[in-house]
Amino acid sequence: MLLDSNVGLPGVTLFSIDPAVTDETTGKNLDPTLDMYNPANGYTTATPTHYSAAFITNFSTKAGQG
Repeated sequence: MLLDSNVGLPGVTLFSIDPAVTDETTGKNLDPTLDMYNPANGYTTATPTHYSAAFITNFSTKAGQG
């Protein structure tokens, strides 16, 4: 049974938090400094995308504050 295990609802919820969202009623207003799809933050359609260490730290810190 462990072959198909998952982290459960609390884990999935935590991993689904997008710190760029500033208005949770619509989910459409984003903070551009935390937007993982903003090319200014390192996003590219080429693979693999590389984000700076500063962006990753800022994104992770804000996500943890939920």
